[in-house]
Amino acid sequence: MRKIQIFGILLAVLAFSAIAVTSAFANDEWLVGGKLVTAPVSAVATGKWLLLALSFGGFVKTHVVCNGELLGTVNPLNVSGKGTDRITEIHNLGLTQLKTITCEVLSSEKGPCSTTLALFTALHLPWLSELVLQTGDTKPRDLLSSGGTGAPGFELECTTSTGTFKETCEGNVETEQLVNEATGVGGTINNKLSAKCGVAGNVGHITASGGLAAGGGLLATS
Repeated sequence: MRKIQIFGILLAVLAFSAIAVTSAFANDEWLVGGKLVTAPVSAVATGKWLLLALSFGGFVKTHVVCNGELLGTVNPLNVSGKGTDRITEIHNLGLTQLKTITCEVLSSEKGPCSTTLALFTALHLPWLSELVLQTGDTKPRDLLSSGGTGAPGFELECTTSTGTFKETCEGNVETEQLVNEATGVGGTINNKLSAKCGVAGNVGHITASGGLAAGGGLLATS
């Protein structure tokens, strides 16, 4: 049974970066320039993604490194009174690709891959999420739990000596508590990708970190 672990910014959501903001707002809202978001504001998350795939028994490792960015918007409160965000595109750094990026397969841990390149393709864009406060939290988490045509997901593909290796995972993603910093909103994605990967029964896990900035001013949560 194969498991995939992912470390890096991933899915939107977000491991971001912004200054601490004092406000009277509830702790599950997006702020831009210290003001509550009342219309969609463009945002981008950039960072490094590490994808680690383990083959049957965990004896053969495939280690993939991606550098990319996620583009979308932070949005006003939904009907539940939660700040929301939306991811619509995924790019290699400095390039324009809507949902697929090229990644590096480490030569020391190629697993079944016979080349040093792999493709990471986002599935079911756009990805939608909302800020949530859990019991005991002082800052919100970002919960990514829906996609445009199914659960948020991705496909990893590389060339092998006999053909093509593919692994598909999809499911919910949740960040740790987001932290307001000097340049945006910072945070990491938990190991909470409740996803089925490839063969039935395989489950994916994610850990991620990165930075998110808003197009209309300094981004923060409250």
